[in-house]
Amino acid sequence: MPKKIIRVLLFLLLLFFPSQLAWHFWPSWAIVNNFRVDYLSPTIYFSDLIVFSIIFLSLKQKTTSFPNLFSNNLSKTFVFLIFTNIIFSYHPLLSFIKIFRIFLYLWLLLILLKNQNIYASIFSKTFPFTAIWVSTIGISQFLFKSNLGGLFYFLGERPLSLQMLNIGKISLGNFGEFIRSPSVFPHANALAGFLVISILLIIRLWQKKQIKSSIFFISMVLTLIALIFTFSRSALFSLLVASLVTARKRNNQKYLYFIIIPIIIFLALYLLKINFGFLTSPSVAQRNLLLFGSFKNLLSSPLFGIGFGTYPYFSKYIFQPVHNIYLLVLVEVGAVAFFVLLKLLLSLKNHKSKLMSGVLTIILITGSLDHYWISSVQNLLLLFIIFPIIKFYESS
Repeated sequence: MPKKIIRVLLFLLLLFFPSQLAWHFWPSWAIVNNFRVDYLSPTIYFSDLIVFSIIFLSLKQKTTSFPNLFSNNLSKTFVFLIFTNIIFSYHPLLSFIKIFRIFLYLWLLLILLKNQNIYASIFSKTFPFTAIWVSTIGISQFLFKSNLGGLFYFLGERPLSLQMLNIGKISLGNFGEFIRSPSVFPHANALAGFLVISILLIIRLWQKKQIKSSIFFISMVLTLIALIFTFSRSALFSLLVASLVTARKRNNQKYLYFIIIPIIIFLALYLLKINFGFLTSPSVAQRNLLLFGSFKNLLSSPLFGIGFGTYPYFSKYIFQPVHNIYLLVLVEVGAVAFFVLLKLLLSLKNHKSKLMSGVLTIILITGSLDHYWISSVQNLLLLFIIFPIIKFYESS
């Protein structure tokens, strides 16, 4: 019975992990200058409940155990530095909460890796439909210039309108002003990051004959349209580069149109001279302020960091992390833990799969221009969800 329940939970996780449906807590330390700061709010997401349930049932079944955090000297050092980071954090409780969630995701990852065959089967039947419903909401928001409301609230959709100051907008000349669609993600760029990786995953599933051509066509068309409506230049550029990287490795003519499509989209947006930046939030000036501020924050605690998840306390009047995941991690965990983490990542097996190359290309490019791979729970969870699939298709 528990095995069947775990299968159902994996299905629900893959279908609804993009949802922002959550219970936010607002202690006094999550309110800065009378502003509620999402990044500082302790939050229990619907996806967190599913992840916890999967771990609990796996423990009950004895198919998993508490992860060994001390498998080698390097990991021991990193764990010690993480505890040090929490102790010396600007806000220890907040840092602990943020790190605990990552620990749960790591535990989930180990469970998925142990059950790759079952997980891959559920993934191929579920993920394209996740991309379809997320994309459909994003497209509708762009066309209607507002949120859909109603039952979509329970999928994590937030209020949207052109009158709201903190909503990303785009001017299309004579066609007027539109919302840059976030769908159920925190903002349009976070949605775009999900969509570009979804495109690579759906292509891979189709190549492996795991999905029907009709599902492939519908999911690809909707995902590409939704991606255009995010107007995320970094995501479009990363898709262009990832397409070139994967096609070069594959050396197969019939996949060239997957390169041509993003090239046409990317060039068309520039040729149309669409006003990207000045109607959107945050502005280029805000990004620069956060970027230069990060160096100052690093100097304030260079060795052990200011505390994981605490960056918004130090971003004056903007209350969000710097738009660069490398600087963000460096500032929050400190130089020592950052380089130990880097060494840990480099010590992992060298993956040679085309899918891994494409995904890493996307993360490296978009991560240099935004923070959502760390700050957005949906995007962070996506990384842990897709790694077992990449591993599975690498070995198959």
